[in-house]
Amino acid sequence: MQKVPSARPEKFYLAVLDAIPAAVFLVDEDVRIHELNRSAASIFGIEPETALMKRGGEALHCLRATDSSEGCGRGPACGDCVIRNSVHRCLADQSVQRRRMKFQAMGGGVTKDLELLVTVSPLPANKEPLTLMILEDITTYTLLKSL
Repeated sequence: MQKVPSARPEKFYLAVLDAIPAAVFLVDEDVRIHELNRSAASIFGIEPETALMKRGGEALHCLRATDSSEGCGRGPACGDCVIRNSVHRCLADQSVQRRRMKFQAMGGGVTKDLELLVTVSPLPANKEPLTLMILEDITTYTLLKSL
């Protein structure tokens, strides 16, 4: 295996993230986005610069993100959020979590119903614990399987 170039390892890791064809995010315990790859920006129609440090539901336009004036993670439905609960369990247990969820998002004035496969994995702690989160849209697969 080749060594990571020592001059700018962060550029190398960001290039690896961008090479992954699924939506990948680095999030903290409050599901605030610290980094995302190009696929995540494209799939969810978000601008990377505006998504950074926003809570996941706010950046992904979750319909429930506005249920509370305090934003994503603070509304009554947020206690059942698979993304939020998976991130919390991942960090508490230091284990990989993988679950399906139904997700409603607002896009272009239209409500989109998606089925997502949520995978979260803990990352070695630096200043604060972070989680690698992968969101895969399995809506078409689920629909085809039901036929």
